[in-house]
Amino acid sequence: MRSFSEKNLEQIHMILQLKEAGFLLKEIVFLFTLDDAIQSPMCLNLKDEQVLTDVKDLVFTKLNLTRKKIIRMQESVKILEKMHSKLVNALKSGKMEGYTK
Repeated sequence: MRSFSEKNLEQIHMILQLKEAGFLLKEIVFLFTLDDAIQSPMCLNLKDEQVLTDVKDLVFTKLNLTRKKIIRMQESVKILEKMHSKLVNALKSGKMEGYTK
C-alpha cells in the first residue's frame, strides 16, 4: 500500500478541488509552480508581476464560475427536495401503492 506525506495529501486534495473548479491540468501545474516561486526568497521582476496579474485574473474568473455553479447546484437541490417530499407524501397517502424507495 502506498503512503503519502501530509503535504502530498494536501496537494492531491487541492488538485482535485481545482479540477472540480474547472482548472485544466496545465493550469494546475502552473499554479503549483507559481506557488513555489512566490514562496521562494527571490525578488519578483516586472515580468513576474505580469504573470501574477494574469494568474490572479484566471483565478478570479474560475472563482466566479464556481460561485455560479454553486448557485445552480443549490437550485437543483431545492428541486430534488421538493420531488422527494412529494414522493414521500404520495407514499404516505397511498397514492403510489407498490412503490418502494
